[in-house]
Amino acid sequence: MVCLNLQQQAQQAGIRYRLRTIAVTDSTNAQLWQQADRHEQVLIAAQQRAGRGQQGRSWLSPLGGLYLSLGLDLDLHLSESARLIFGAAWGVAQSLRSQVPVQLKWPNDLVLDNRKLGGILVETRSQGDRLREAVIGLGLNGSNPVPETGIALQSVSTAWADLPDLAIAVLQGLQTGLDQWLADDWGTLIPLYDQWLYRRGDRLTWQGQIVTLLGIDPSGGLRLQGRDRPWVIVQPGDLSLWPWQHDPKTDPVTHQ
Repeated sequence: MVCLNLQQQAQQAGIRYRLRTIAVTDSTNAQLWQQADRHEQVLIAAQQRAGRGQQGRSWLSPLGGLYLSLGLDLDLHLSESARLIFGAAWGVAQSLRSQVPVQLKWPNDLVLDNRKLGGILVETRSQGDRLREAVIGLGLNGSNPVPETGIALQSVSTAWADLPDLAIAVLQGLQTGLDQWLADDWGTLIPLYDQWLYRRGDRLTWQGQIVTLLGIDPSGGLRLQGRDRPWVIVQPGDLSLWPWQHDPKTDPVTHQ
């Protein structure tokens, strides 16, 4: 997706990030980390040869999908790192929900009709107890082929005429979400995320017990209500949220 006027479109849409488009790369996250001027820059690739998802999983990135990474300069306490992934996911979901009822699957997936629409990978660098840099990668199924457990946006909506239009909508969401989630207090933010949380209120099995999914926690975990007391799941992978998935250490989808 090479669009010479994409930067101009972004500026007209109020997006402050600098944009660069390329035909193919191994990973937009990896390539952006190699750039000295990565802060406030977005790298968009038409294809990735070695895209990466959460917990090191591979991410298939054929033509027709949207694959991008955003570099950020930060001064954020390590304990506040969840603001990045929650803010990015919430912002993109908010933008897409103008046309399709996207949900947020904790911690990093975008879900539509119980299938994976896209995902987010946040990588950071720290100094002492402060986060100093981040690269936020996003992959979204547009018109690309997907497995049975995935869904392509074009199959349910024609609201975005092409990938440049979709990129603008996604970047508007990223900017809005990150700006808000890096500034506001958790008391304001958690209800915003919880309203679209995938499987919120459902009864799930965790460690042999029946629990109810309540919402997210500022630690980055999930709040679960058990029979006698609440628990918080801190690490992704401790609980399976896909209805068809029985092994919490595996991902049913080959796209992030």
